[in-house]
Amino acid sequence: MPYQNLQSLAGVNHGQIEIQNIVSSSPRKYACHCKRCKTEFNMTHAALRQRLDSNTPIPCPNDNCRLPRAAQQAREKQYFQDLKQKERAANEAAEDRRLREKYGVRSEPPAPPKPSLEQLDSQFQRTASELARAEKQRIQSGLPDPEFVPDPRYDNAKMTNSEASEFNDRQCQIFMDRNPDWQAYQTSANVDILLDYIWNQGVRIISAESYARAFRRLLQYNLLQPIEPEIEAEPEPMPSMEHEGYPAPTRRPQLIDGWDLQTGEPRKYTPYELDRLPAETLRRVLRIPTAPIVRPRNT
Repeated sequence: MPYQNLQSLAGVNHGQIEIQNIVSSSPRKYACHCKRCKTEFNMTHAALRQRLDSNTPIPCPNDNCRLPRAAQQAREKQYFQDLKQKERAANEAAEDRRLREKYGVRSEPPAPPKPSLEQLDSQFQRTASELARAEKQRIQSGLPDPEFVPDPRYDNAKMTNSEASEFNDRQCQIFMDRNPDWQAYQTSANVDILLDYIWNQGVRIISAESYARAFRRLLQYNLLQPIEPEIEAEPEPMPSMEHEGYPAPTRRPQLIDGWDLQTGEPRKYTPYELDRLPAETLRRVLRIPTAPIVRPRNT
């Protein structure tokens, strides 16, 4: 091998790499210089000896140097274009500042930061609450509700006062049969609120669908007060007689008079049986009369 007997590799040229002076003795390292890209780097004696003995090129640590000539030229061209663009932008910014200072033009304030998703959601919730509060006040003031849409089938219907009254009574009964939730709100105060709301919308011929839409609209803004359930007082406990040698009396379940829907005969029901019945069945079992929620009006 041509370099096998050399004790020092300083001054040896191998390809595009020039081995220069020793920079470290333990381990022995040499300063190397790339003639193509002018890169300076260090390499150990053993690594250099292995490359020289095997006659393989010494690699340059610069990635651009190892690229093909065309790719290296393209990268250098792009680098200088980017550098010129940055210089041009910096010169334009400096010229703009100079003109502003010369003619007394105040620079524009920086743009405010964009709100985060949490801030946008909070702002949306506040806006929705304000709109809901305004709509509720509008309804309570007796103004027309633009969100209420009556049953379009009766927009052009024409009836006399007596015919409209009979029609409203029948439709009211249909509304109560189809909407058992109304039973929890069927008070005189809620009836007035419901009829006033429909009246303020200019509806005089009221179908079951119009009743239902008005009912849902009022529930949306909590304008109807539900009936408070009656709390039955618990019976006082009977005094214990065990200390006198008598067994404690057995409580009998409370029975409520009603009617058997199968036979039509009167019968007794326990509170547990009545609690498990639907609202309409309970009304029929106890024969609770229901009056139509219609109030006389002068049209």
